[in-house]
Amino acid sequence: MKNSAKVLMVTFVGASFVLSGCQSVTDQIGQKIAETAIENASGGQVKMDSNNGKLNIQTEKGNVTMDLNTTGDGINIKTSEGDVSFTGGDKRPAGLPADLPSPDEASGFSWYGSSEGGVLSFSLKTVDYMDVCNKQSALLTAAGWVEKKDVSMQFGETLTKAYDKSSDTVTVMCIGNKDEGQTSVMMTMGKSQ
Repeated sequence: MKNSAKVLMVTFVGASFVLSGCQSVTDQIGQKIAETAIENASGGQVKMDSNNGKLNIQTEKGNVTMDLNTTGDGINIKTSEGDVSFTGGDKRPAGLPADLPSPDEASGFSWYGSSEGGVLSFSLKTVDYMDVCNKQSALLTAAGWVEKKDVSMQFGETLTKAYDKSSDTVTVMCIGNKDEGQTSVMMTMGKSQ
């Protein structure tokens, strides 16, 4: 696990060279440093190619492609084991699973995940976290999710609920923040166990 974390961290550092869009001598040196760091962390040979806004990393264990979408849609990482994306902004990111609804007035979105699951967070300009959680519950129910009533939990200004749909589960946490005048919502989606 430690090596995976190192490789991912170094990969993001390498990705910064792609975002600049140029291959100056400094960028080439930085790319070589990133290749060496990934090789040391993974124990394999690495070849990085950062053309056309993509960062391709080839190792003995497989290939990873990072599509660093400079249009503001986020970062997409593709491997032989699946894809994952990192997106965010004030509007609901494209590519989110359709059955993870959010209120129209939500902003401050963040998504880390794939078609199989992930974490979606957003906020609303209200401190009434109970109202936010009830509205989110209604949206999820309308999308076919069934609340697991025995899993609901409240502590302070935090309310947590869980839902099932087919072989998927989603946990919703609504957190009221009076100091910031908002409620944050975090939804974690994955396979049921």
